[in-house]
Amino acid sequence: MKNNVLSMFPYYGGKARMAPLICDMLDYEHTDIFVTPFGGACRVLLNKPRHNGLEIYNDLSLGLCTFVKLMSDPATAHELIDRIYETEYSQVQFDWALNYRNSVDDNLIKQTLKEWNQFLKQLLIKNLVIDNSVEPGEWRRIVCNPVDAMKKCNMSLDETHEANRLLNNCKVARDAMRQEEHLDMPDNWVEIDDMDLAVATYVVYMQSRDAMGQSWSNSKFKTQEQYYKQMARLYDVADRLQGVEVYNINAMQFFRHYYDEGFLDSLDSASDDEIKNGYRLMNKWLTNPRVIMCCDPSYISPEDEAKIIQKRKQGKVNKQPKNLGTPYKASFTYEDHEAFLKAICHAQCRVIVSNYDLILYNNYLNSDNGWKRIEFETKTSVGGKQDNRRTEVLWYNY
Repeated sequence: MKNNVLSMFPYYGGKARMAPLICDMLDYEHTDIFVTPFGGACRVLLNKPRHNGLEIYNDLSLGLCTFVKLMSDPATAHELIDRIYETEYSQVQFDWALNYRNSVDDNLIKQTLKEWNQFLKQLLIKNLVIDNSVEPGEWRRIVCNPVDAMKKCNMSLDETHEANRLLNNCKVARDAMRQEEHLDMPDNWVEIDDMDLAVATYVVYMQSRDAMGQSWSNSKFKTQEQYYKQMARLYDVADRLQGVEVYNINAMQFFRHYYDEGFLDSLDSASDDEIKNGYRLMNKWLTNPRVIMCCDPSYISPEDEAKIIQKRKQGKVNKQPKNLGTPYKASFTYEDHEAFLKAICHAQCRVIVSNYDLILYNNYLNSDNGWKRIEFETKTSVGGKQDNRRTEVLWYNY
């Protein structure tokens, strides 16, 4: 495997060092379909040999999905690259990109309110409080004051927990928006221009500090020429991504509900529901022995995990281990990670998973359940930290 790793752009947690090893570990002989459910900057996909069947990229970020989709189509890839060459390395360019990307993709208020509305509507329909033909005006009144409508529902413990989680997410999102003034909520959302969104996504990651897509770095490039030099690789990226199928499925939401009563049965029925169709695809991949799934969920601090687990045993604390995935479109709670592990633990497809050496992961992905593991010593320079060494682990079930 060559050491010169092909990359779309820098990306926080993007597997630049581990990609060659993961590519070599994939099972090409017994699989025809490659799936990356938490796609990110897709460094493994870009650097692996092509699978004979399908190669599938999925991510929750609409900006990342749009970039990969346009780059995977020869009819749009060169236009996108030409548009990227028209950008410049500057604070002004970055601010435009960040504002545009956030307004249509990573706006937390929009995302969390959408999830809350979907949950509330399904709950009320299930309890016969409303039906699918509810008038828009009536629905707006319910959303503005959901408590009265919810009092008419016979909610299970799981539904109560989910309602509290989503309402808390809405509060956290609103608080975050107040702190980040560059995020704005327009009254009427305009139609998304895919080309503008893809360009903005490239600029945001290429010019941001530590490739987190949050704040501009004035030390990323010394000259404009250095900035433009990085774009030459995009032609190789376009060639490699040609033919890749792109999906925008909330993979962790699928894993979160995987063992909910009736969830899998509900996927068997035909539906025009885009979300349900996405979950159906996820389940199809998970149960296909000819699929290999390369999973790179957000990371958790192992030191913090160990301390908090010990304190929980002593009844002293009830908090989450530090999640290192906060720069992403969505990071996952400790319970989310456990739901994910339960779903993949006995998967029929081949799976390879990366994270730090976590107690939680080792509890599920162990030899008793048919899993193997190897360790990879690495280091991170995020935030300018020196000698910040870490042990990452790859668990695999084949």
